[in-house]
Amino acid sequence: MTWLTLENAESINTFADAQFHYENCAEIRSSNYKGKEIDGVPLMTHRRDWQHKALHKLDDDTYSFRLYDTDVVCVHRNGNVSVDMSYNSSTTDKWAEHWLWRLTGRWLAIYTGSQALSCSWRWVDEEQRKLYALNVPLSKQKDHAVFYTDSESFVIEPLDHMYDKVHIHNVAPRFVKRIDRSGANDARKPLKPLIDYLTVFSAMPMREELVNELNTEWREQGDGWHSLASQKVIETPDDASLYPFVAAEFHKQDWRYHNMQYQRVHELSSMDTIKKHLYAMMYDKKGLSGFRQLALGESIHARIYTHEEVKQMENSNV
Repeated sequence: MTWLTLENAESINTFADAQFHYENCAEIRSSNYKGKEIDGVPLMTHRRDWQHKALHKLDDDTYSFRLYDTDVVCVHRNGNVSVDMSYNSSTTDKWAEHWLWRLTGRWLAIYTGSQALSCSWRWVDEEQRKLYALNVPLSKQKDHAVFYTDSESFVIEPLDHMYDKVHIHNVAPRFVKRIDRSGANDARKPLKPLIDYLTVFSAMPMREELVNELNTEWREQGDGWHSLASQKVIETPDDASLYPFVAAEFHKQDWRYHNMQYQRVHELSSMDTIKKHLYAMMYDKKGLSGFRQLALGESIHARIYTHEEVKQMENSNV
C-alpha cells in the first residue's frame, strides 16, 4: 500500500503509472515529506486526508484506488478499468469519477444509488452506439447514454491507446411501464368527477385544521397508517363520500420565502401530479399497464425497474 499524495498522484494515467507510483513513491510517514509545501500549505497538513486515500496492489495484474476500505476503481494490466458499484455513497462516486477520468481520458458519471453509469455517446464505441440508434426513434435520441448493471462492477474497456472510445461491460437491462393507450381514455372517464372536485382546491386549499381532521378520521375508520383514500376511490370512483379524504391526502405542507422571511404554506399538490398518480392506479386496475425494455444506453425520465422487480410485479398480478 502507498498513499495517494497531492504531490504525484495526478501523474497516474495508466497501469504502468500505477505500478511505478506503487513501487517508487515514498509513503506519507517518510521524512521525505517534512518541510515540503504545495501552494504554501505544508504537505503534512494533509496527512489525515491521505490516511484513507491509497493505492493498493491486489495482484501482479491489478492496482486499486482505495477510499477507506473500498477498492473503488481498479486498473488492470490489459488496460481495462473496473469500478465497484456495491456501495452507495455520493462521496465515493466522486472519487470513482476522478480516477475514471484519469485512467480513460473521458468523463464517466457514476450513480451507485441507481447502479448506473452515464457518459456522452461520443465516448462509446460504435457497436453499442448502433444498437441504441436502431432501437430508439431519431426524435427521442439524446446525446448522452445511461448504462445499468446488476453485478457489483462495471468494466470499461478502452479501444485504443488514445482512449478515443470505450466499451462498457456488465450492462444489465432495465424496464419502464407502458400503457395500452387504446383503453386509456375509457379508464380515465370514471375519475372525471373526482378530478373536477380536486381542481377546486388547487385555487382554494383546505384549511390545515380540516386536513388534519380528515386524515385522522380516515385512519380511524380505515386500516391504519398504510390505508390510503386514493387507493380506495379507485375501487369505487363514484363514491363521492371519499372525495374529501382524497383531497386531504393530496394536500401538502411547504415553505415559501415571502416578506423577507420563510412562511409555511398548506396547499394542494399540482393537478398534473395528482392525475398521474390516480391514472396510474386506474391503469393497473384495468390491466392496461405493461413493461417495455429500455434500449441499450437509453435515457428516460421515468421510474426504472430491474428485471427482478418486473417478475415480482407480474407474479403478484397473476
